[in-house]
Amino acid sequence: GQRKILLQLQPRFRILDAQLINGQKLAPIVYVGDFLVGGAARVNDDEPLQPGQIVIDAKGMLTSSFRRKRKMFVARYKADIWLVGKGYMTEAEVLSKNNFLA
Repeated sequence: GQRKILLQLQPRFRILDAQLINGQKLAPIVYVGDFLVGGAARVNDDEPLQPGQIVIDAKGMLTSSFRRKRKMFVARYKADIWLVGKGYMTEAEVLSKNNFLA
């Protein structure tokens, strides 16, 4: 039979909570990936990753902003972001390495 896999577009991940500094509230920092594969869809940006879920981001080049957010993502979610695009893996290679294409 066919295997169904969740593919969520532009999943949101809170990587730093809102802060209160000198009475001023600073907004949380959120990373928006290109795809979330596996598990159930994310509803809130502060939900943990579920076992087996992977986050994919398509990149032409790594910006300094992305590099910072990636470090914050790894620290909070204890998982990395899979990169696809020129010079990186293809979407099919990422899915195959993570056993989504069997």
